[in-house]
Amino acid sequence: RSVLAVRSKAILITDRAQRVSTSQPPKPFITSTLQQDAHSRLGMAPKVTMKAAQTLYEGGHITYMRTDSTRVAASAVTQAREWLATQYSPDYLAKNPMFYGAAGDSNAQDAHEGIRPTDPTRTPDAVQKHLTPEQFKLYQLGWNFFNPKQRLSGCLADVIYKTKPPTAQLIYAPPVGVEDERIVKQLLTTL
Repeated sequence: RSVLAVRSKAILITDRAQRVSTSQPPKPFITSTLQQDAHSRLGMAPKVTMKAAQTLYEGGHITYMRTDSTRVAASAVTQAREWLATQYSPDYLAKNPMFYGAAGDSNAQDAHEGIRPTDPTRTPDAVQKHLTPEQFKLYQLGWNFFNPKQRLSGCLADVIYKTKPPTAQLIYAPPVGVEDERIVKQLLTTL
Protein backbone atom coordinates (compact mmCIF):
# COMPACT_ATOMS: atom_id res chain seq x y z
CA ARG A 1 0.00 0.00 0.00
CA SER A 2 1.21 3.48 -0.84
CA VAL A 3 -0.20 6.93 -0.47
CA LEU A 4 1.07 9.65 -2.74
CA ALA A 5 0.24 13.32 -2.34
CA VAL A 6 0.34 15.37 -5.51
CA ARG A 7 -1.17 18.83 -5.87
CA SER A 8 -2.74 18.50 -2.43
CA LYS A 9 -4.56 15.34 -3.50
CA ALA A 10 -3.91 12.00 -1.87
CA ILE A 11 -4.71 8.66 -3.38
CA LEU A 12 -4.45 5.33 -1.65
CA ILE A 13 -3.01 2.62 -3.84
CA THR A 14 -4.60 -0.58 -2.65
CA ASP A 15 -3.23 -2.99 -5.22
CA ARG A 16 -0.69 -3.18 -8.02
CA ALA A 17 -0.73 -5.85 -10.71
CA GLN A 18 1.56 -6.34 -13.67
CA ARG A 19 0.44 -7.93 -16.92
CA VAL A 20 3.04 -9.10 -19.42
CA SER A 21 2.39 -9.77 -23.09
CA THR A 22 4.56 -10.39 -26.13
CA SER A 23 4.32 -9.14 -29.68
CA GLN A 24 5.70 -10.82 -32.77
CA PRO A 25 7.28 -8.78 -35.57
CA PRO A 26 4.92 -8.29 -38.52
CA LYS A 27 5.48 -9.99 -41.86
CA PRO A 28 7.63 -8.23 -44.47
CA PHE A 29 6.03 -5.56 -46.65
CA ILE A 30 4.09 -6.46 -49.75
CA THR A 31 2.89 -3.80 -52.18
CA SER A 32 -0.39 -3.07 -50.39
CA THR A 33 1.08 -2.96 -46.87
CA LEU A 34 3.92 -0.70 -48.05
CA GLN A 35 1.36 1.72 -49.50
CA GLN A 36 -0.80 1.56 -46.36
CA ASP A 37 2.08 2.15 -43.95
CA ALA A 38 3.59 4.90 -46.10
CA HIS A 39 0.22 6.64 -46.08
CA SER A 40 -0.54 6.20 -42.38
CA ARG A 41 2.99 6.83 -41.05
CA LEU A 42 4.41 9.23 -43.63
CA GLY A 43 1.33 10.79 -45.19
CA MET A 44 2.43 9.65 -48.66
CA ALA A 45 -0.16 9.00 -51.34
CA PRO A 46 0.05 5.57 -53.02
CA LYS A 47 1.20 7.12 -56.32
CA VAL A 48 4.03 9.02 -54.57
CA THR A 49 4.94 5.89 -52.60
CA MET A 50 5.20 3.72 -55.70
CA LYS A 51 7.18 6.34 -57.62
CA ALA A 52 9.69 6.60 -54.75
CA ALA A 53 9.78 2.80 -54.42
CA GLN A 54 10.41 2.40 -58.16
CA THR A 55 13.36 4.81 -57.96
CA LEU A 56 14.72 3.01 -54.88
CA TYR A 57 14.42 -0.31 -56.73
CA GLU A 58 16.14 1.05 -59.85
CA GLY A 59 18.93 2.42 -57.64
CA GLY A 60 19.50 -1.00 -56.07
CA HIS A 61 18.31 0.07 -52.61
CA ILE A 62 15.25 -2.20 -52.24
CA THR A 63 13.93 -5.42 -53.71
CA TYR A 64 11.15 -5.35 -56.29
CA MET A 65 8.21 -3.40 -54.93
CA ARG A 66 5.30 -5.01 -56.79
CA THR A 67 4.85 -8.27 -54.92
CA ASP A 68 2.35 -10.13 -52.81
CA SER A 69 4.97 -12.49 -51.38
CA THR A 70 6.36 -12.18 -47.85
CA ARG A 71 9.22 -14.58 -48.57
CA VAL A 72 12.70 -13.30 -47.67
CA ALA A 73 15.97 -14.75 -48.96
CA ALA A 74 17.98 -16.72 -46.42
CA SER A 75 21.05 -14.66 -47.30
CA ALA A 76 19.23 -11.43 -46.37
CA VAL A 77 18.09 -12.91 -43.06
CA THR A 78 21.65 -14.04 -42.28
CA GLN A 79 23.08 -10.64 -43.23
CA ALA A 80 20.53 -8.80 -41.06
CA ARG A 81 21.20 -11.09 -38.08
CA GLU A 82 24.97 -10.66 -38.37
CA TRP A 83 24.63 -6.88 -38.59
CA LEU A 84 22.26 -6.72 -35.60
CA ALA A 85 24.63 -8.89 -33.53
CA THR A 86 27.50 -6.45 -34.17
CA GLN A 87 25.39 -3.34 -33.53
CA TYR A 88 23.66 -4.52 -30.37
CA SER A 89 24.39 -7.92 -28.90
CA PRO A 90 23.69 -11.51 -29.91
CA ASP A 91 21.45 -11.59 -26.81
CA TYR A 92 18.94 -9.38 -28.64
CA LEU A 93 18.55 -11.73 -31.59
CA ALA A 94 15.61 -14.08 -31.87
CA LYS A 95 16.68 -17.62 -30.98
CA ASN A 96 15.91 -18.80 -34.50
CA PRO A 97 15.97 -16.82 -37.75
CA MET A 98 12.58 -15.38 -38.69
CA PHE A 99 11.55 -16.65 -42.12
CA TYR A 100 8.31 -15.82 -43.83
CA GLY A 101 7.03 -16.86 -47.15
CA ALA A 102 5.58 -19.32 -49.53
CA ALA A 103 4.52 -21.96 -47.03
CA GLY A 104 1.89 -19.64 -45.57
CA ASP A 105 1.17 -17.69 -48.74
CA SER A 106 -0.56 -20.27 -50.90
CA ASN A 107 -2.21 -17.53 -53.00
CA ALA A 108 0.98 -15.49 -53.45
CA GLN A 109 2.85 -15.50 -56.71
CA ASP A 110 6.24 -16.25 -55.25
CA ALA A 111 8.36 -14.83 -58.08
CA HIS A 112 9.66 -12.01 -55.86
CA GLU A 113 10.61 -11.54 -52.23
CA GLY A 114 8.82 -9.30 -49.78
CA ILE A 115 9.88 -5.67 -50.01
CA ARG A 116 13.10 -5.09 -48.08
CA PRO A 117 16.44 -3.27 -48.32
CA THR A 118 18.81 -5.08 -50.70
CA ASP A 119 21.57 -4.66 -48.13
CA PRO A 120 20.30 -4.75 -44.53
CA THR A 121 23.60 -3.28 -43.30
CA ARG A 122 23.12 -0.10 -45.36
CA THR A 123 21.48 2.15 -42.78
CA PRO A 124 19.17 5.00 -43.74
CA ASP A 125 21.81 7.51 -42.60
CA ALA A 126 24.36 5.92 -44.94
CA VAL A 127 22.18 6.42 -48.03
CA GLN A 128 20.36 9.65 -47.14
CA LYS A 129 22.68 11.92 -49.15
CA HIS A 130 21.86 9.96 -52.33
CA LEU A 131 18.06 10.12 -51.95
CA THR A 132 15.26 12.65 -52.24
CA PRO A 133 13.30 13.35 -49.04
CA GLU A 134 10.45 11.05 -50.15
CA GLN A 135 12.85 8.27 -51.10
CA PHE A 136 14.70 8.63 -47.81
CA LYS A 137 11.50 8.45 -45.73
CA LEU A 138 10.35 5.38 -47.62
CA TYR A 139 13.76 3.68 -47.39
CA GLN A 140 13.90 4.44 -43.66
CA LEU A 141 10.41 2.98 -43.20
CA GLY A 142 11.38 -0.19 -45.08
CA TRP A 143 14.71 -0.55 -43.31
CA ASN A 144 13.17 -0.03 -39.87
CA PHE A 145 10.45 -2.51 -40.76
CA PHE A 146 12.80 -5.25 -42.00
CA ASN A 147 15.80 -5.29 -39.65
CA PRO A 148 13.94 -5.60 -36.32
CA LYS A 149 12.32 -8.82 -37.55
CA GLN A 150 15.40 -10.73 -36.42
CA ARG A 151 15.34 -9.32 -32.89
CA LEU A 152 13.64 -10.89 -29.92
CA SER A 153 9.89 -10.63 -29.77
CA GLY A 154 8.67 -7.53 -28.01
CA CYS A 155 7.78 -7.81 -24.36
CA LEU A 156 5.21 -5.37 -23.03
CA ALA A 157 4.38 -4.83 -19.39
CA ASP A 158 1.24 -3.07 -18.18
CA VAL A 159 1.08 -1.99 -14.56
CA ILE A 160 -2.43 -1.70 -13.18
CA TYR A 161 -3.13 0.26 -10.01
CA LYS A 162 -6.30 0.00 -7.94
CA THR A 163 -6.93 3.16 -5.93
CA LYS A 164 -9.31 4.53 -3.33
CA PRO A 165 -9.95 8.06 -2.16
CA PRO A 166 -8.01 8.73 1.08
CA THR A 167 -9.58 7.71 4.36
CA ALA A 168 -9.63 9.73 7.60
CA GLN A 169 -6.55 7.88 8.77
CA LEU A 170 -3.67 8.45 6.36
CA ILE A 171 -1.23 5.56 6.15
CA TYR A 172 1.97 6.15 4.23
CA ALA A 173 4.37 3.57 2.91
CA PRO A 174 7.08 4.30 0.36
CA PRO A 175 6.14 3.57 -3.25
CA VAL A 176 6.83 0.07 -4.50
CA GLY A 177 9.57 1.44 -6.77
CA VAL A 178 10.80 4.56 -8.48
CA GLU A 179 9.08 3.53 -11.69
CA ASP A 180 5.79 3.08 -9.80
CA GLU A 181 6.08 6.56 -8.33
CA ARG A 182 6.74 8.10 -11.77
CA ILE A 183 3.78 6.28 -13.31
CA VAL A 184 1.42 7.22 -10.49
CA LYS A 185 2.48 10.87 -10.66
CA GLN A 186 1.76 10.83 -14.41
CA LEU A 187 -1.68 9.40 -13.72
CA LEU A 188 -2.40 12.03 -11.07
CA THR A 189 -1.54 14.90 -13.41
CA THR A 190 -4.54 13.89 -15.50
CA LEU A 191 -6.98 14.12 -12.56
